[in-house]
Parts: sequence; structure tokens; C-alpha cells
Amino acid sequence: MDRFQPIYESFGLKVPGSGAALLSCEYRKWIFHPLWKFSWADQEQTLYLENHQRELEILREASRVGSWKKARARLKAIETDYRPPSASWRFYLTLPLIEEMPQIIRGRVDNRCCPYELFERAWSTSMKNLTLCHMLNTAIALRRYELRHTKKAACLDELVPEFMDEVPRDLMDGQSLRYAIRPSGTWCLYSVGDDAQDDHGDPAPKTRDHECSTAWDGRDWVWPRVASVL
Repeated sequence: MDRFQPIYESFGLKVPGSGAALLSCEYRKWIFHPLWKFSWADQEQTLYLENHQRELEILREASRVGSWKKARARLKAIETDYRPPSASWRFYLTLPLIEEMPQIIRGRVDNRCCPYELFERAWSTSMKNLTLCHMLNTAIALRRYELRHTKKAACLDELVPEFMDEVPRDLMDGQSLRYAIRPSGTWCLYSVGDDAQDDHGDPAPKTRDHECSTAWDGRDWVWPRVASVL
């Protein structure tokens, strides 16, 4: 706790200073921790590494399959399937102070059984950014196709292999990016978004009372088009 207390306090928080809290801190520091380090530290380290090995395997599969929808479901399963080890009183499970940081940063406390942080938000952001990269490359390829052939591509397959090596993938659900020609003659390129549900290129917020702060808050992430001049 002494190691992480300055970090904890840098967020404007204070370690409880009541008599019971100080007594608990001294017990953990001088009795529990030496006993844990001698008897159970290796076992807890093994449990920790086994848990995060499962997470790494899920991420490797997500990289290969290209579907955040499947990866998210499997990450959720780690939490729902978690069972505390026998005689869990022997283990820290969560490090005092430092592993409370993610909850403090988010501004809320998670009431969950699994003590291990799975960094789902970080992996989600990575998949979203990679999807945007695919969309950018596709938008460029669509424009190049239009300039060369003086017409719009009827489907994304027409971009292969002249402008792209393969049909671009929407990493939110593992399928190809959605593309269509609107009745107005313009094309619509979109990702199914965070919920992995195809709403046919609807960028509107999911609910009326939901403020759309980013494009990912919409039903679908639609590639922006230049507004028409009235």
C-alpha cells in the first residue's frame, strides 16, 4: 500500500484514517503480507496469469477472425463464469489502492464478482480505430474507382484487386463493411457500430434522450459525406 498511496492520493483521494482502517492496514502490512509472500504468492500469481492468458487467447482470435462482437461475448464470459478460488481469504485478488484506479477514473464502482480488470474498453477502442482505418482506405478506393471508371462502384467487390487486396472488413461484427448506392446517386459506406447490429446506414442516436457525442453513439457509423449546398 505504501508503494501506491501517492498515486491514489494524486487523484484527490485519501486513505481512510479511522482507527479500524489503520489497524487493518498494519495487520496487512506486518502479518498478512509476509505470510502471503511466503505461502501463497506463487499460487496467486498462477491464478492471475491463467486468467489473463484466457484474455490474450481471445484477443488473438479477435485479430484473426476480425470480430469484436465475438470477442466481447467471450470477455463477458470470463466475468460471468468466474468463481473465487477455494479459501480465497489467502489471496489479495485485487491489489490495494492501485487496482481501484480504473473505477476511480471511470467515476463509478463496478459491482462484479471477477476481481481482474479485463481492459474491455481499451480493446473496444482498438477495434473501432482499426475499423475506421479500413473505412478510410475503402473511401479512398471508392473515389479512385470513380475517377478511373467515371462511375460509382456497384459493390465493394469491384474494388478488388485493382484498388484493394480484399473486400474490407467491419471489425465490429467480422462481416464486410456495408456499402450501398442511395436513390440520390451518392454512395453510403458504414460500419454496424458498437452494437454490431445493421441499421441500414442510420447514423441517428440509439435513443431520443441520448446525446450523440461521437459517431459511435449512433446506430451505425456512417462515413461522412460533404453536405449539399442549399
